[in-house]
Amino acid sequence: AGGVLFTSRDGFIEAANRSMFSLMAGFQTQKEIETLKARWLTGMRGRLKRSLPPTGLLPFSHRLIYDNKGNGIEVELDPSQLRTLDKIAELFLDGVPYPKMGAMLAEKWGLFHPSGRQFAENYFQRLFWTPGFWGHITLNRRSPSVKHQQHYEDWVFGPGGTIPAGVEVQYNAYPSAYDEPLRSDIIAQVRKRRI
Repeated sequence: AGGVLFTSRDGFIEAANRSMFSLMAGFQTQKEIETLKARWLTGMRGRLKRSLPPTGLLPFSHRLIYDNKGNGIEVELDPSQLRTLDKIAELFLDGVPYPKMGAMLAEKWGLFHPSGRQFAENYFQRLFWTPGFWGHITLNRRSPSVKHQQHYEDWVFGPGGTIPAGVEVQYNAYPSAYDEPLRSDIIAQVRKRRI
């Protein structure tokens, strides 16, 4: 009771001025948060310019290649997943429904997600509507300002669609999961099955 705090930066903090110091600390913390966000965004945009995914997350079809210092330098198709990609395309173009594709890959060919588990029922629907699967990098795609239906529009496949406000896209930053003409055939089928 009646104690006084002393800080080397702010001096004495007493009952008479503690609210002001709490308020100032709050302003300082807010400024630090804004600075961190700005630096994070600068770093993510730098990765985007170098054709690297901002978060390091990629679809199972791709992998990040590292230099001898452990820095990501480029994205390529994962050679260990090429057979899986071929079978996915085969099933999809044969008209197999999304929910049955994972089970059929496991039963017919013993193909599983890299985690070792069977692909989930909704996995391929989400995968085909992921820009990264088609070789495009996005920033702020999962922002609260992007409405759910905007994740299922043509901008995902390449230039020409309306990019949602606040989303940054670098098209053709790395190889698509499929080459032409198979790529166009799959995209046409995805559009037909649109949500």
